[in-house]
Amino acid sequence: MFSIERPGTPVSYIFGSIHSGDPRVLAFSDRLRETLSSTDQFMMEIKMDQSVIFQSLTGLWLMDGRKLPDVVGERLYQMVVEAGEQAGMPEMTFTYMKPWVVMMLFSLPPGNYQQIVDVELMKMAATSGQRVIGLESIQEQFDVFDKMSISDQKILLENTLKNYPLLSKQFETLFDAYLDRDLARLQQIADKQMQQQTGARQAIERLMERLLDDRNQRMLERMLPEIENRANFIVVGALHLPGEKGLLTLLEQQGFNISVVE
Repeated sequence: MFSIERPGTPVSYIFGSIHSGDPRVLAFSDRLRETLSSTDQFMMEIKMDQSVIFQSLTGLWLMDGRKLPDVVGERLYQMVVEAGEQAGMPEMTFTYMKPWVVMMLFSLPPGNYQQIVDVELMKMAATSGQRVIGLESIQEQFDVFDKMSISDQKILLENTLKNYPLLSKQFETLFDAYLDRDLARLQQIADKQMQQQTGARQAIERLMERLLDDRNQRMLERMLPEIENRANFIVVGALHLPGEKGLLTLLEQQGFNISVVE
């Protein structure tokens, strides 16, 4: 968690989350709870309400009559089916899914994704009477993936399936860095894992530019008017924070002092 300060503006805070429901990350400190309750407004990547849930459900599927094997080919589709069998998911799960949705499905280790950090903090803010707003729409997040070429989606899907047996170990490495609050190590691990994906590296780089860099700029533009006028508690994925194009650097470039809050 970091404070965002500039003379003449209320103090805001930005918290790097990990989209997980692991009990270790849901054990919020008293300091975090006190800081959250001291602010006027809560900002998150997407405000999770019923309309967003409905949109997210409808945005996952191929709606033009095609099935997944029509888009990715029979060979890659069989890889999906085999991976699904190993994960306990029947073939019908994937039949009409977009390729990138299947990729995301196999990019997350098994776990509880209903009670995650972002949502639990949002509930705390709402209970405290704070206004809750989103920095993006669900469609904007979907566009990051929907606008990928089919070629890139196929490359990334195949790469994800090949690396699926290593996923739990890779995620634990990231998780350990997150629990240690080590943003630099978190970014180094993510960069190293990307560099190891030789066959998909260019496709991954194109995706990460849209997923992190472009979205950081958009979120910055939308949070600036808010933090200039009121105290905010901002929650974004931890990988949005570090680096030259990360939100901490972008905020510093706007004249804000960024300090770690222990």
